[in-house]
Amino acid sequence: MLIDSMTRDMPTGLGSGSGLMLIDCMTDQSACASPSRPQAITCPLRMLMIAPFQREHNDTIDKLKFILTLVEAILELIDKRNSPFVLIEELKRISHSDVISLYCKCLQLISSSLCLARDEFAGQRLQNTSTTRKIINQMHMLYHTCLEKCEQLERQYDIKPSIGIIENADRILYQYAIGLCRNAAINEFSANKRKSAADYSTAHLILHTLAQQVDHAMMRFTLIQFKDMVEKRLLMLNQEGYASIDQ
Repeated sequence: MLIDSMTRDMPTGLGSGSGLMLIDCMTDQSACASPSRPQAITCPLRMLMIAPFQREHNDTIDKLKFILTLVEAILELIDKRNSPFVLIEELKRISHSDVISLYCKCLQLISSSLCLARDEFAGQRLQNTSTTRKIINQMHMLYHTCLEKCEQLERQYDIKPSIGIIENADRILYQYAIGLCRNAAINEFSANKRKSAADYSTAHLILHTLAQQVDHAMMRFTLIQFKDMVEKRLLMLNQEGYASIDQ
């Protein structure tokens, strides 16, 4: 089944739910050996002048938080498609198969992040702090939530595995980001700038991620151009006090 292939990529030792869950995850040396593991995602717009040891820890924490925010944005996308008040036209065309693709994208992102955390912990660049444990526990919970949703949809609609399921999720996310930008522009000129900033922020998050993961050079160039344009709008809204951007 499709879900079986997704669960093979998840680091083992995540079942305890206690503070030791982090240690279990980091000490499994075979968990992240899959050659299909996606590229690591860096966080945009940040750089703190602090001690190297603390900077490495904070940098990893920021990356994990970034992925957590991205996963939550994808899950919000899924929830929005069922809302009668949805204004983004792209969401109205999402099928049950597309929803499974999006859940699988979340599984991929979380699995990759747990692998990153394990490697950084093993290299003593990530500390076993309460913040670290909280993030790992959140990712653990979201992973199993997404897994359960996938299995439920597979059974309910008899959906079979398909080739290019992650690529399909990326296509949906790209269309969603464009829809968010269109709505943000409308809200910006309608004096609803706080909502505009929120939509631009989510679009920037998605475009930044897609630009880092895409293999095609021309598509990467296009995504970076779109991301930079969104970033400029966010900076302008930030100057007006409507958006908060981490430097």
